Amino acid sequence: MSSRITDYRDLMFPVRTVGVFAEMCEGDEASRVRIPGKKAIVHSNTGRVISVVGRGYQLVTNEQALEYGFQCCEVAFPDLPRDSWVVSAADAPSSGGHCHIDLTHSSAAIQFDWVAPGKRPDTYGPFVRLTNSYNRMRALRFDIGFMRKVCKNGMILPMSSIRFSFNHNVRNLADRLGFECLDGRFQRLKKDFLDLLQPLRKCDVPEKYFLPITFLALKVRKPENPSPRQQKARTALEKRVDRLSSKYRDAIGSNGYALMNVVSDLATRPEANALNRRERHNLQRLAGVWLADFSAKCQEHAFDLPSYTEHLEAQVDAARTARAGSPSAVPAVI
Repeated sequence: MSSRITDYRDLMFPVRTVGVFAEMCEGDEASRVRIPGKKAIVHSNTGRVISVVGRGYQLVTNEQALEYGFQCCEVAFPDLPRDSWVVSAADAPSSGGHCHIDLTHSSAAIQFDWVAPGKRPDTYGPFVRLTNSYNRMRALRFDIGFMRKVCKNGMILPMSSIRFSFNHNVRNLADRLGFECLDGRFQRLKKDFLDLLQPLRKCDVPEKYFLPITFLALKVRKPENPSPRQQKARTALEKRVDRLSSKYRDAIGSNGYALMNVVSDLATRPEANALNRRERHNLQRLAGVWLADFSAKCQEHAFDLPSYTEHLEAQVDAARTARAGSPSAVPAVI
């Protein structure tokens, strides 16, 4: 991965909008003509143009988005005071065109009081992730996910994460953040999450399946004709997954729960690699999608790992084929 911004304070830079002009030349004469319906978002300190957007684009600064994030925490977790939430992580490209900022609570943990003591899962805590952009590519959005408190591995579940998305082209955006919709949904989300975790410890996963399933879950594919650089990157990823697999199997056992931790660990801590093009946010969403699928499949009476691995390969191949037919197709990498 290229250099990234990981300190949220570096994302609080001021921005402003300016008109966009075209330079017209006729002989020795030059003039500037304003382009109607367009404006540029500019880094106020450096003068660098971040993006060009439509006239109706509603600018929300990262500072404003962070304030909305704290509001989301207040509504989703009314028993926890606002000032007990802190910024725990940030991730953005060096351009600052978009960002993801995580808010976590140092002591908040999901209580599984309805589960028998011997069957309760590890301690997990919620996190609120805000996404904002200055380039129209991403809506202002808030996701609630889960992270394992002991190691900070996180994921965003596909069907039950509490997600609010706001289009930057909506007028009076600041007046339309209906976080009151969160009321009561987090309790159901906790139950959904537990339902996904419970079958994992009972599902035996031999060592040889950890690497292929992890790579398939996070959409890591081996190029058909890898260059030396790609092969070196693949080998480095394989060694890292092998280390993580040994770590979690030793601590948890050779089962689905250990496999889930390998997948979420790799997704939470992506390293610079020639085959690593996805951001942490997208990898954690892939981890959540995989968890939901694996948890359901491993409860089926006829479940077996060879068939499940083929099932994942078919999913990845189908997605790759679909991308190949797209005008904006890109190589299938992590």
